[in-house]
Amino acid sequence: MKRFFLVFLCTIFLLACKESKTPKGLVPSDKMVSVLIDIHLLESKLGMLSITRDSAQVLYKELEKEIFQKHQVEEAVYRRSFTYYMEDIQAMDKIYDAVIDSLSDENSKNKVNNKELEVQ
Repeated sequence: MKRFFLVFLCTIFLLACKESKTPKGLVPSDKMVSVLIDIHLLESKLGMLSITRDSAQVLYKELEKEIFQKHQVEEAVYRRSFTYYMEDIQAMDKIYDAVIDSLSDENSKNKVNNKELEVQ
Protein backbone atom coordinates (compact mmCIF):
# COMPACT_ATOMS: atom_id res chain seq x y z
CA MET A 1 0.00 0.00 0.00
CA LYS A 2 2.87 2.38 0.80
CA ARG A 3 4.41 1.65 -2.55
CA PHE A 4 1.17 2.47 -4.37
CA PHE A 5 0.83 5.70 -2.40
CA LEU A 6 4.45 6.66 -3.21
CA VAL A 7 3.98 5.97 -6.94
CA PHE A 8 0.73 7.96 -6.87
CA LEU A 9 2.44 10.95 -5.22
CA CYS A 10 5.35 10.83 -7.65
CA THR A 11 2.96 10.75 -10.60
CA ILE A 12 1.02 13.73 -9.28
CA PHE A 13 4.26 15.61 -8.65
CA LEU A 14 5.58 14.93 -12.15
CA LEU A 15 2.31 15.99 -13.75
CA ALA A 16 2.23 19.18 -11.71
CA CYS A 17 5.79 20.06 -12.71
CA LYS A 18 5.18 19.42 -16.40
CA GLU A 19 6.03 22.41 -18.58
CA SER A 20 2.82 24.14 -19.53
CA LYS A 21 2.25 24.80 -23.20
CA THR A 22 -0.15 27.25 -24.71
CA PRO A 23 -3.11 25.31 -26.09
CA LYS A 24 -3.76 25.40 -29.81
CA GLY A 25 -6.51 27.60 -31.13
CA LEU A 26 -5.73 30.66 -29.03
CA VAL A 27 -5.02 34.16 -30.25
CA PRO A 28 -1.22 34.59 -30.18
CA SER A 29 -0.06 37.06 -27.55
CA ASP A 30 1.21 39.63 -30.09
CA LYS A 31 -2.13 39.64 -31.89
CA MET A 32 -3.91 39.76 -28.51
CA VAL A 33 -2.00 42.97 -27.78
CA SER A 34 -3.27 44.55 -31.01
CA VAL A 35 -6.85 43.48 -30.36
CA LEU A 36 -6.77 44.76 -26.78
CA ILE A 37 -5.33 48.11 -27.89
CA ASP A 38 -8.21 48.59 -30.31
CA ILE A 39 -10.75 47.47 -27.70
CA HIS A 40 -9.41 49.93 -25.12
CA LEU A 41 -9.38 52.74 -27.67
CA LEU A 42 -12.99 51.89 -28.51
CA GLU A 43 -13.96 51.95 -24.85
CA SER A 44 -12.29 55.34 -24.46
CA LYS A 45 -14.05 56.80 -27.49
CA LEU A 46 -17.43 55.54 -26.33
CA GLY A 47 -16.82 56.95 -22.87
CA MET A 48 -16.44 60.41 -24.38
CA LEU A 49 -19.75 60.28 -26.27
CA SER A 50 -22.88 61.80 -24.83
CA ILE A 51 -25.10 58.76 -25.25
CA THR A 52 -27.01 56.56 -22.85
CA ARG A 53 -25.35 53.50 -21.40
CA ASP A 54 -27.70 51.18 -23.30
CA SER A 55 -26.86 52.88 -26.59
CA ALA A 56 -23.16 52.72 -25.79
CA GLN A 57 -23.39 48.98 -25.12
CA VAL A 58 -25.17 48.34 -28.43
CA LEU A 59 -22.65 50.47 -30.30
CA TYR A 60 -19.77 48.77 -28.47
CA LYS A 61 -20.95 45.31 -29.55
CA GLU A 62 -21.17 46.39 -33.19
CA LEU A 63 -17.78 48.10 -33.20
CA GLU A 64 -16.20 45.21 -31.30
CA LYS A 65 -17.26 42.90 -34.15
CA GLU A 66 -15.44 45.20 -36.56
CA ILE A 67 -12.30 44.95 -34.42
CA PHE A 68 -12.48 41.16 -34.55
CA GLN A 69 -12.93 41.29 -38.33
CA LYS A 70 -10.01 43.71 -38.68
CA HIS A 71 -7.72 41.34 -36.78
CA GLN A 72 -9.28 38.21 -38.31
CA VAL A 73 -10.20 36.79 -34.91
CA GLU A 74 -13.44 35.05 -34.07
CA GLU A 75 -15.19 36.36 -30.98
CA ALA A 76 -15.33 32.90 -29.37
CA VAL A 77 -11.60 32.40 -29.92
CA TYR A 78 -10.88 35.85 -28.46
CA ARG A 79 -13.00 35.12 -25.37
CA ARG A 80 -11.36 31.72 -24.86
CA SER A 81 -7.91 33.28 -25.29
CA PHE A 82 -8.71 36.10 -22.89
CA THR A 83 -9.84 33.57 -20.28
CA TYR A 84 -6.68 31.51 -20.81
CA TYR A 85 -4.38 34.52 -20.49
CA MET A 86 -6.24 35.71 -17.38
CA GLU A 87 -5.42 32.38 -15.76
CA ASP A 88 -1.74 32.76 -16.73
CA ILE A 89 -0.90 35.92 -14.82
CA GLN A 90 2.65 36.22 -16.17
CA ALA A 91 1.46 36.00 -19.78
CA MET A 92 -1.30 38.55 -19.18
CA ASP A 93 1.16 40.88 -17.46
CA LYS A 94 3.39 40.78 -20.54
CA ILE A 95 0.43 41.38 -22.82
CA TYR A 96 -0.82 44.33 -20.80
CA ASP A 97 2.67 45.78 -20.45
CA ALA A 98 2.77 45.93 -24.26
CA VAL A 99 -0.79 47.35 -24.43
CA ILE A 100 0.02 50.07 -21.90
CA ASP A 101 3.31 50.93 -23.62
CA SER A 102 1.57 51.23 -26.98
CA LEU A 103 -1.30 53.32 -25.62
CA SER A 104 1.15 55.57 -23.75
CA ASP A 105 3.18 56.08 -26.93
CA GLU A 106 0.05 56.94 -28.87
CA ASN A 107 -1.06 59.33 -26.16
CA SER A 108 2.32 61.08 -26.23
CA LYS A 109 2.15 61.42 -30.02
CA ASN A 110 -1.34 62.90 -29.76
CA LYS A 111 -0.15 65.46 -27.19
CA VAL A 112 2.71 66.50 -29.47
CA ASN A 113 0.36 66.79 -32.45
CA ASN A 114 -2.10 68.86 -30.41
CA LYS A 115 0.68 71.24 -29.31
CA GLU A 116 1.80 71.64 -32.92
CA LEU A 117 -1.76 72.51 -33.93
CA GLU A 118 -1.99 75.11 -31.14
CA VAL A 119 1.23 76.76 -32.31
CA GLN A 120 -0.03 77.12 -35.87
